[in-house]
Amino acid sequence: MLAAHKADEPEPLRSRRSTITPALEAIVRKCLAKRPADRWQSAEELLAQLEAFQAPSGGVTATPAGEATTVSQVIRRPTVAVPAALVLIAMGAAAVWTWNSGAGSRWVRAEAIPQIEMHAEAGEWDAAYALAKKVQDMAPGDPALPELWPRFSWLLTIPSDPAGAKVFRRAYSAANDTWEELGTTPLDRIRFPFGYSLVRFELGGCPPLLRALGFTVEGSQELMRLASFKLDTDESLSHGMVRVPARPETARGVGVPPEFHDFFLGRYEVTNREYEAFVDAGGYQRREWWEHLFVQDGQAIPWEKAMAFFTDKTGRPGPSTWEAGDYPEGQGDYPVGGKDPAAPPKKFGDVGASATDTYSNIYAGWQVVENAAVALEESSDLLMKPGRLCENGRPVPLQRADWATFTQGMREAARAALKAAQSRNRDAAIEVTNQVADACANCHEVYRDKPDV
Repeated sequence: MLAAHKADEPEPLRSRRSTITPALEAIVRKCLAKRPADRWQSAEELLAQLEAFQAPSGGVTATPAGEATTVSQVIRRPTVAVPAALVLIAMGAAAVWTWNSGAGSRWVRAEAIPQIEMHAEAGEWDAAYALAKKVQDMAPGDPALPELWPRFSWLLTIPSDPAGAKVFRRAYSAANDTWEELGTTPLDRIRFPFGYSLVRFELGGCPPLLRALGFTVEGSQELMRLASFKLDTDESLSHGMVRVPARPETARGVGVPPEFHDFFLGRYEVTNREYEAFVDAGGYQRREWWEHLFVQDGQAIPWEKAMAFFTDKTGRPGPSTWEAGDYPEGQGDYPVGGKDPAAPPKKFGDVGASATDTYSNIYAGWQVVENAAVALEESSDLLMKPGRLCENGRPVPLQRADWATFTQGMREAARAALKAAQSRNRDAAIEVTNQVADACANCHEVYRDKPDV
């Protein structure tokens, strides 16, 4: 029963017994409220509500003068026995909760708060955030929480265009079944953990929107630096495409920052099979499909001359890796002009093997990603070793909090990349490239791009 009390919504009493009045049903529902603050705050308060049912005006049943005049007598009547029993059960549940709350308070003080501090100190922000949320639900007025929140989370406002979207969040490298619902946009000054998170927006008539959000140190902005999160409709978003939102950039050496606009990008690289549809539709013969000038050696050349360069191995229109107007057998899902990620590496001395081919491709396919992820995490550990020098020749600033934060961001990105590679998850691998790039950029902006720091 207690498990159901915590997890399930109770069935309306009137659906079982139509003679129950809305007033009594409201009393019972308040007994079974999920949040302690929404329940009756004492047995005396509940008893005062139930005493009203002694009189004929109480609403459960007319009580003739001279008959039952106490609560115990009233609840013996057949017409109120079932609902009254439920009220008593609810009172029992409330009593058990009150007892558990005392144990819960002891757990908060003795275990939860010290664990939150430990997680925050170790840079395990998501773990600290999850535990703090649990404490907030169990003891919303705990005086330690206001001081702890800023150590591992930010106050964040999340708008969307249009408004009214449900927002879900999970740690960037967490499993796909760990989403927590944050609320409905616009969300104003909610707690959001440091590190990198994946945020999902859901709104009727719009495809789900995924965005990465990350935080570093005080004063920094969210990863995407957006005024609002734009949700497309099926009509405004072509199949297989994603919107890449504009973000302000500061270009070094440029007085006025350049202005960027949203653009659309294919979720995956174009495959041979997809490109075949373009070729079959006369893509190399239809000039209206080619919007931009072609330039050779700094000079614009006619469209007809440019088309002569786009031929396969047999001189027919198509990518250079094709033959006789078709892609190699069994390579329909390969990227156009690309190679199978699981293909064996070229060996030293092979025709066309460069130094990069020879040495960087010692491992093939996903093993390359795994090795790179491991190397990146090890580099993060090295960045925290005393005595190392930065690119500007200065000692590693271990005493600065932002350096530890930047390093932790790189470590998290490396772990997410390793997880994606080990699970052979192409979508996750594509997404994690942004996390790696931003982890590097956040640090470079402070240290590499400012040699005097």
